[in-house]
Amino acid sequence: MKNQELKMVIDADNNKCLEKFEESKAEEIKAKYEAMGKWADVGLDVNNDLILWEE
Repeated sequence: MKNQELKMVIDADNNKCLEKFEESKAEEIKAKYEAMGKWADVGLDVNNDLILWEE
């Protein structure tokens, strides 16, 4: 089994990790958070962590 580092969903306004995910699911997780409509900006950073901004 390949030991892959988990990526994080980070609420940047509150500096919290909301969940961890496998990098292969990055686009699926991004779509999930975009569909929630709670954040003004949902984007992957250079490390493929998902960063959420309310403003």
